[in-house]
Amino acid sequence: MITTTQIVAALQTRLASYTPLTDIVPSTSIGNYLPQDTPRPLITYEFLFEGNTLKGEDDLTVTITFNIESEEKGVKQTLEIQQLIRNIMDDTPLTIASGDCYGTFIDDFNAAPETDGLTYSGSMIYTALYGDN
Repeated sequence: MITTTQIVAALQTRLASYTPLTDIVPSTSIGNYLPQDTPRPLITYEFLFEGNTLKGEDDLTVTITFNIESEEKGVKQTLEIQQLIRNIMDDTPLTIASGDCYGTFIDDFNAAPETDGLTYSGSMIYTALYGDN
């Protein structure tokens, strides 16, 4: 059975172990829940899980939304972080023990300044498709 805990752990491991990314965003500033005072830049992520039963098999569609915040180098740093996430996520299965991932596919991304004029934020939306193995 595919569990959300497995998917969260696989994603956290992938992000936190990619040195080009952690050279910019410390692994302590990457997670699905971070304290409000976490230093920028940071990456948070959220999940939406949708299950289907097709031909007697359990399938799961996971929508992963990445939220990026940067203060120092503005939109340039936000776009750089987005590109690094793409390097490790585009069309690359997010492997877990109890299910087969058929791939991760980007659906949308953007970057823009916040109203405070100091913070830039970006978001990326990925879809991962899973089936029980």
